[in-house]
Amino acid sequence: MPTRGWKVLLAVLALYGTGAWAQVHVEAGGGLCVENITTLDLIDPDVYVPKHEPLQPVAITAARNGKFAGQVLISCGAPIDNLKATVTDLDGGAAGKIPAANVQLRWGVADGVPRKNGQAGPFDSLEPEIPEEIKCFKKGFAILPMWINVLVPKDAKPGEYKGKVTLKADEVDAQNVELVVKVFDYSLVDPGEYTGRMDIVESPESLAIAYEVEMWGDEHWKLLDQLFALLAESGDKTLYISAIRRTHFGNEDAMVRWVEDDNGLLQPNFDLVDKYLALAKKHMPKLPGVIFICWEAMDTMGHASGTGTAQRTHDRPLAITVLDPATGELTKETGPAWGTPECKAFWKRFTDGLMPVLKKHGYEDSLLFGLLGDSRATQTAMDDICNAIPKEKAKWAVHSHHYADKWQGYEIGMGIALWGIHLNIVDPDKGHGYGWQNKMWLAYYPREFSMTSDIPEHRFKLEMWMGAFSEFEMQHKGTTRTACGLGRIGGNFWKVVRDRRGNPVGTLAGRYPESYWGQLNLNYCISSIYGRGKAGPVPTIRSEAFREGVRDMELRVYIEKALVLPENKGKLNDELAKKCRAMLDERIRTAIQWGGANKDQTQGPAKKGRGLTELPLMNESLYGLAAEVFKLMGK
Repeated sequence: MPTRGWKVLLAVLALYGTGAWAQVHVEAGGGLCVENITTLDLIDPDVYVPKHEPLQPVAITAARNGKFAGQVLISCGAPIDNLKATVTDLDGGAAGKIPAANVQLRWGVADGVPRKNGQAGPFDSLEPEIPEEIKCFKKGFAILPMWINVLVPKDAKPGEYKGKVTLKADEVDAQNVELVVKVFDYSLVDPGEYTGRMDIVESPESLAIAYEVEMWGDEHWKLLDQLFALLAESGDKTLYISAIRRTHFGNEDAMVRWVEDDNGLLQPNFDLVDKYLALAKKHMPKLPGVIFICWEAMDTMGHASGTGTAQRTHDRPLAITVLDPATGELTKETGPAWGTPECKAFWKRFTDGLMPVLKKHGYEDSLLFGLLGDSRATQTAMDDICNAIPKEKAKWAVHSHHYADKWQGYEIGMGIALWGIHLNIVDPDKGHGYGWQNKMWLAYYPREFSMTSDIPEHRFKLEMWMGAFSEFEMQHKGTTRTACGLGRIGGNFWKVVRDRRGNPVGTLAGRYPESYWGQLNLNYCISSIYGRGKAGPVPTIRSEAFREGVRDMELRVYIEKALVLPENKGKLNDELAKKCRAMLDERIRTAIQWGGANKDQTQGPAKKGRGLTELPLMNESLYGLAAEVFKLMGK
């Protein structure tokens, strides 16, 4: 490896003819450069040039029982070797301390989707370990984002806590990053109790393929544990379990296996389901949606034609996985034909065996059958699947262009829809949407979202759509429809499908032609919000922005309930109520400005919101007013 002096000389020579001599000289002579960037910054390492601005303390706005973030950028005019970081306790004076163990450092990886051919991808995945060597990118600078997460304890006292992160590398001077965490007197509920109904689709198969481990082996379960921890932090409210094979999520076999008994009847085996639910319970004890995929269409292209209807209503033959307990061998078989007595008996054995497993883990009221899309099931198939349980428990899940509240006489327990949801994004002067008031689980599928969407779009997407409503209904019926969350977002559908040369070419989503799901294919939106880390799934800068938006929405909902619910009328004085309303309206305008709304999703102009650099002030206002409301109203 070249010595430090050679590295500096090479870096200087590489940039000498570009007018960057003074800049490189500062980098080479001064060692590490650490600069402030916000949590909304997306850094493209092949084009980024350090600004050399004086480092300011990293200011983080926080509340009790939450996870809060800041970010800085480390750079140098030569590769950085053996970087180390140490963290102190955060001292709050009379308020006490937040221990150093509550400060998590993660390190950016340039593995995002490239903006241009030939460029490195932007920094996206956040690894828990510092890379051994930080190499220079095209501009001649070694660049590394450092993401700082502070976990504020439930019993933390309000106040200002101060500490520092010290950075040291070979042959360079140490650099101190000062941290200032302002904790407001407000207590967040656990993420599993957040109001926003988030639907993030997990892929056990993608995990096994990506890390080359045995499906459902010990190493696979360890990876699933890491994935479920990320889902929980993001406020995920759904879990998907395959009862059939070859669905549009790309599972070759089903998680529910069938075993032939002594009488030649196929009996359901829920061993994997039991273990899967136990792991979910560890991280997400209050999961409201456990979707068992029992049905898939044979033709999944096109659109559902309207609310409560579909252009295509037909059923695919029942594709199941049969297990030989003696050998462990799996075979792919076809179940009984729809509409036959054998099919009804088949599904009765399924639900008779399933309900005790759900009850064991406290999910008996979370069962949803699925998954209906733009193609939907016949009443025959739905009656067969649900024949042995009370009608009120036989709720279904739908992901489609148009939403439905009922289908074939069955209640829709979760509806996720695109433009068929008929919501308009409007300026608060025209009215307010309160997504938390929706009695139906009706979430928006943000197909305008993509793997290359800007970080602000991730941060404000939920707030924008939970503030939207149907202006048409408001004008004609005096009522409004709202969205209670976002859905159909891929968690870890990474590119694990390879071509003949071994190159990754696609995800598992829609890999089977008969279940591609057309424009609802997960690849049309976000196929993987989490990163494919070295030792397992990791958060990304995108997922962190998404998580922080979900968390901030919780404070917004708390204040909105204080303003809107009849039982809270008069509890806030007029001055505080006006301040809260003005702050919330300003946030909605900012969300509309940066949340990635398409023109056809908006109705009329919206007043200009805040700039992105003002997010710290916006959050301080949000958290400060939440604390004032909390002081008057409590939980």
